[in-house]
Amino acid sequence: GCTFPVDLALAFTGTSRLEAGRLVEALGQALVRFPPAAGRFVRRDVQPEGHPEKGLRFCILCNNAGVAFREAPADGKMPPTVGLLPPKLFDRALATEPTKAGGFGGPLLRVQLVAFEDGQLLALSFVKGLTDAVGLGLFLQCWSSLYRGEEAARTPYPQLDRVSLELLHTWPQPRIHSDFVKIHHPEPVDSSSAVKGDSVLSVLFRSEEVQSLAQSTSERCRKSRLIFDSETLSEAEVVMATVAESLHSPVSACWTFDYREAYGFQTLFGNAYALIDLKLPRDLLGAASALRKLPKIAEDRDFWSWKAMQPQPSLEGRLLLDDWLRGLDLQQMRFGTAAPAGVNLSTTFWRECMGEPSARGGGRALLLPHAEGVLL
Repeated sequence: GCTFPVDLALAFTGTSRLEAGRLVEALGQALVRFPPAAGRFVRRDVQPEGHPEKGLRFCILCNNAGVAFREAPADGKMPPTVGLLPPKLFDRALATEPTKAGGFGGPLLRVQLVAFEDGQLLALSFVKGLTDAVGLGLFLQCWSSLYRGEEAARTPYPQLDRVSLELLHTWPQPRIHSDFVKIHHPEPVDSSSAVKGDSVLSVLFRSEEVQSLAQSTSERCRKSRLIFDSETLSEAEVVMATVAESLHSPVSACWTFDYREAYGFQTLFGNAYALIDLKLPRDLLGAASALRKLPKIAEDRDFWSWKAMQPQPSLEGRLLLDDWLRGLDLQQMRFGTAAPAGVNLSTTFWRECMGEPSARGGGRALLLPHAEGVLL
């Protein structure tokens, strides 16, 4: 649901240290460019475009209520950049719902700078309804540019112009409502009963390994006429194909796709993704070629107009494939002289994620950027 907290941290190693004062100053400047991040959840009686009925829904009121920021010294060494992080390292974005009396809940974004002997973690916790990975990447690029004393190059469309969005007659989600609130389709779900017994495996594909795999798999696919001679498989496609191959049987899956470019709003801050159903063959070449064909479809705005009218596929019993590589570019998030060593998530995020009713009986494969390659 909209209030689901996502806990994500950037790892900074080496002698260069982030300065809390400069971070706060730059954060304040970034929030001017990203008003929803400093807003609060409200309930409004609205009818999102493409939805059959009007009703009370969660929206984001851009009231400049602010975000939470704090420093948290920690003892010992930095946790590994491969593997999950303990929840104590995050100031979690909880209790964000509006009160029954109509008051506001807590901040939609909370930031905690955790200092270790050999590095720092910039730990962010934000609600799912605020933005997706691509939108978060835009926010972090802007924040880091301002921290370095540079003008942010990529910011959302000017002042979240409401009029321009009204021209998109088939806008799936999100959309800016006339009273300057952001509408989200999903209603919150109870994810308090997390499924026990789920395991999470973290695998680092080093750059030279994944590049070699992409090259060899592309060549084999071309020889088998599964892709065109001019095409080369991406790192995300071949890594996800290895996941399908490891299951030793065909699998029903959903892949998250971003539709910003299809609508011409590459710098939109918010949730701009949908799930696409696909069947993945059990072999590496078949799975890779199936994943290669989907981006071609997603480039067409007519496809997304049709997709907006379809019911979202259920994740129950399916494998969810989620690629955050495109949205989170480490080189574009340099708060100091060096880029982050990696991006990682909390154990609590995974436990609650797999505990959602829609995820029962399924699994999730998520790609994150790492300084040495790709983290699966």
